[in-house]
Amino acid sequence: MTPDYWLLAAPLAGSAVNLIAQVAFARILSGERLVLVIIAAFCAGLVATGATIGFALSRTELPASDVLGLAASVVIIYFAAGFVLFAIVNLGETSLRIRMMRVLLDSPGGITRDELLASYDDRALITVRLQRLRDNRQALVVDEIYYSRPSFLFFACAGIRLLQRIVYGKR
Repeated sequence: MTPDYWLLAAPLAGSAVNLIAQVAFARILSGERLVLVIIAAFCAGLVATGATIGFALSRTELPASDVLGLAASVVIIYFAAGFVLFAIVNLGETSLRIRMMRVLLDSPGGITRDELLASYDDRALITVRLQRLRDNRQALVVDEIYYSRPSFLFFACAGIRLLQRIVYGKR
């Protein structure tokens, strides 16, 4: 394989290591902060990217300025991919905090922990989501019995279940 292909593979290899490290660190450091897991995994991916860049550039006889330019380009691409992964991981965490902040803002007199938890009652959330399934025609409802309809949502659910098994080891 030519050095060009190794350079193309470097951010992919780093991103793969980043993703695998996030899963591993999330399991190992289960009680630790999410940010620590993300940063540690990002650094592991950066090391993999750097090693792949080093291997690729050791197989060429380019001037130092070209080597630095190529290495910088690949590292920037890895940083962009790492940012995308960070955004995806952080999305669920942030959306929950935003919803909680809305409840707190709607309660100027304050709210107890139990009242806050009650606003996230599973039955209320399920009722809202079932209505969305109906409204978006993702489920067919006949005599209050729900039937599945093929949609992107089912593929997304399958992907989420796979990720839950990988990260948590269970459904």
